[in-house]
Amino acid sequence: MLETRDPDHPVVCLFNYYKAVEAFAPYQQLMLTDRYPVMPDASNVAEWMKGIRERTSAPHWVTLPSFDDPRIRHKGNRGPNPVEFRLMSYLAIAGGARGVTYFTYTMGPYWRDGTMQGLLMDAYGNEKSLWPEYASFAATVGPVADLLSKANYDKELEVKTTPAAIKVGVLKLPDGRGHLLVPVNTILSDALSFQLELPSSKNVLVDLGNLKSIPFDPGASSVACRKLQPGQGRIYFWGPESAVAEAKNSVMRARARQALRVAKLDIRKGQRQSVLVDDLKELFQEGQVLFADGKFTGAIELA
Repeated sequence: MLETRDPDHPVVCLFNYYKAVEAFAPYQQLMLTDRYPVMPDASNVAEWMKGIRERTSAPHWVTLPSFDDPRIRHKGNRGPNPVEFRLMSYLAIAGGARGVTYFTYTMGPYWRDGTMQGLLMDAYGNEKSLWPEYASFAATVGPVADLLSKANYDKELEVKTTPAAIKVGVLKLPDGRGHLLVPVNTILSDALSFQLELPSSKNVLVDLGNLKSIPFDPGASSVACRKLQPGQGRIYFWGPESAVAEAKNSVMRARARQALRVAKLDIRKGQRQSVLVDDLKELFQEGQVLFADGKFTGAIELA
């Protein structure tokens, strides 16, 4: 019925237990879930993601907790600390989530003690304890979002790591364009150096954070990678040389698009504060032209 009324938007329901996912999966164009409680073990997200993959192939957005409720702490359902928040977020992406959202509360400082508290931001826009981790995660994953939106969890290709505490999500891009590898440090107390054990191939490995290729012998069984902080993840492209430029271009396009959005908001803010922004508008328009021409580095510099 909803599709007949509005065919241009997906029908979405949010579920927090498997039986509901199984019952409604045939009718969902986009699956949203919010498995609570996650805490006290942030790694529960990995098991939840596995359960969703086993029950539906629909695009899946997961909702993670970013609040604290003192009334039920005795059940272990406390709010995550920054490292646990980081781990949950990266495990969701590694598990095949197409989107990550967060449930929080925007309560003001005047609320009485003992009530639920948002840990991202309060009702007045003041950043709370989890905000820096959220901003860092968004800055890492945002530029790769276009690639992530096209990738599906690959149940057949297994990529092992040393040490085993680094868990890797393997996401397959369409049309043989390669894979996205998402290693995550599941240890909450220690940073870990690690090695990826990759199948023998002529593929290229690229860190999509700094867009640098990681040299390794195609005949070797493993490749050393940069250290991961506690709970941290990273996104690599692993695929044929012919697809590397396309992957890098996708990341740069997203970075330029976001930079121009921020520049546009800054100009509007300046106008509201009666700042002369005519010169900035001209620069912004030049940035838009560069973006349209595919010159993303120049667009970012102007932005």
